[in-house]
Amino acid sequence: MARSRRRQITVLVVMSIASCVAMTTACVSSGGSSSGSGTSLTGTDWRLTELNGAPALPGLGDRAPRIRLTADSARLTGNTGCNTMGGGFESSGDRLRFSKVFTTRMACADTAPSRQESDFVKMIDSVDRYRIDGAGLTLYAGDRAVAHFKAAQPK
Repeated sequence: MARSRRRQITVLVVMSIASCVAMTTACVSSGGSSSGSGTSLTGTDWRLTELNGAPALPGLGDRAPRIRLTADSARLTGNTGCNTMGGGFESSGDRLRFSKVFTTRMACADTAPSRQESDFVKMIDSVDRYRIDGAGLTLYAGDRAVAHFKAAQPK
């Protein structure tokens, strides 16, 4: 009985969050460079697929490297693969800048995820523009693509 009730509550919470995201996405225009797919810079959970030309490591447990930008608060949230991250952002047209980026300070268990985390944070600091193509997001530093993301599928 308690398990069934917990499942019902979980379904209601997920549906509520999905509704809020849908309303936010519908009401907020990213204003960026997009292929017209309807995928928005803001309100989308972007999963890292490539960093500086190399395939992204999956992260530890459920901590996949990802970012999410929230339009109404101009906030960046996400995960580096080891640690939680946050900060601010500004976007105008295809321009994108992150500010006051911070991470928690938990140690990565292995050197490869630790190196990726360091590179991920450096990349975030270097970004100056973006492009959305279908369900993909590419971040640029000057003319160089520094990271590729895919919009996460709703669970």
